[in-house]
Amino acid sequence: MPIRPYLDGHKFDGETIRQMGIAFELALASLRDRPDFDDPIRAALAQRIIALAKAGERDAERLCEDALRALSPAGLAGGRGLAGGRPSRRNLSGALR
Repeated sequence: MPIRPYLDGHKFDGETIRQMGIAFELALASLRDRPDFDDPIRAALAQRIIALAKAGERDAERLCEDALRALSPAGLAGGRGLAGGRPSRRNLSGALR
């Protein structure tokens, strides 16, 4: 699922959008087996990734990890929360193009 529908008028260069898209796909892939995975979670992940990119972060893995951590109740307490078992970027390379 592309991140572009969530940009809501925010402007980024092509490479930043690509990195945000990779981060979004990584985050979504880590949640695919969760029964409570729904559109509000997708939207929250996308919004967090966009906010981080607006603040200057450009690394897809850090964008993903920080977005998952922000949405995880355990993440606030330093736990692994939703980010546990996150797939590697290499495993998703074909799905991200």
